[in-house]
Parts: sequence; structure tokens; C-alpha cells
Amino acid sequence: MITLREQYQDLDSKINNTYTRLVNEVKEVTFYDVENEEDELIDCEYVSYINSSGDTIDAQVLEISKNSGIYIAKCEDNNERFWINLNDLSSLYDKITIVELLEQAKL
Repeated sequence: MITLREQYQDLDSKINNTYTRLVNEVKEVTFYDVENEEDELIDCEYVSYINSSGDTIDAQVLEISKNSGIYIAKCEDNNERFWINLNDLSSLYDKITIVELLEQAKL
């Protein structure tokens, strides 16, 4: 019998593999308008990540890139932007959000 922990680990592994496959296919996708800095973040998806202090921080996804990772803007200060990795996200749900964004971009 597979435990819940094993099921979780299997799903996490599948999501990581799907992310790798999709980001290799898509290469790069941007979700904001660089030219229009005023309205750029309105439609960006929200995720949470864990910072170096162990705190969970809300952010918006601006870009996903094969070479750089996931470009985000902190919700509390959207001028603070930086790159994170898939495993920096705080939950499996947030990883699924990133995979769904890549799936949509592939269409």
C-alpha cells in the first residue's frame, strides 16, 4: 500500500519532470508587458515562495525561462523582482500553477 507521503513524493516528482520537459519545449514565456510598466502585473498569476529566512512570501509570476528559472515580483513591493527556482516555491499547488502556465504557453 502506498502511503500519502509516497503519493505526494510521486506527484512532486511528476510535476518536476513535467516542468523540465515543458520549459525545454517553450524555452521562455513572459506574462507582462515590458513596454507598459503601469499595467504590467494585473493579469500575472500569484504564487508563494520561501525566502532565505524561511518565510513564505507572495509574488506574481512575470516570466519563466529555461536558463534562468522563474522571474517574480514580490506582492508587497512589485519593484522588487528576481529569479527563483521551481523548488523555491512554497507548495505543490504553486508548482502546479507554474506547470499550467507553461502548458498554456505551449498552446
